[in-house]
Amino acid sequence: MFERLPRLAGTLLVAALAGALFQRLGSPLPWMLGAAWALLMGHLFGRRLLRCMAAGGGKGVDAGTAYFSSVIGGASEMAVFAERMGARVDLVAAAHSLRVMVVVVTLPFAYQFAGLHGSEPAPALG
Repeated sequence: MFERLPRLAGTLLVAALAGALFQRLGSPLPWMLGAAWALLMGHLFGRRLLRCMAAGGGKGVDAGTAYFSSVIGGASEMAVFAERMGARVDLVAAAHSLRVMVVVVTLPFAYQFAGLHGSEPAPALG
């Protein structure tokens, strides 16, 4: 399990250095790469979810439900798309609600840990 840790640490270090460089240059490239990374993670999560469901007998979860549960987007839009494609809307809505809940619960603690406050002005670019 921990054999991937050095690679992950190296990736995070390179990403942090690249982010600092592109911020100094004023380029939106890190945001674009972040969006591509998020899409890739959603895709990989969906594939893993399908594998886990296939290994466990796949009780009640089909490929459409797994896909719409892992796609980045609003919960209401993904529920509508899931309904149109015949996927289980209840599981899709639950997955997106869980995603929102995790962000809402963890982000304030992350900001507190980082020492960031809403009253501080944003740093000037360049």
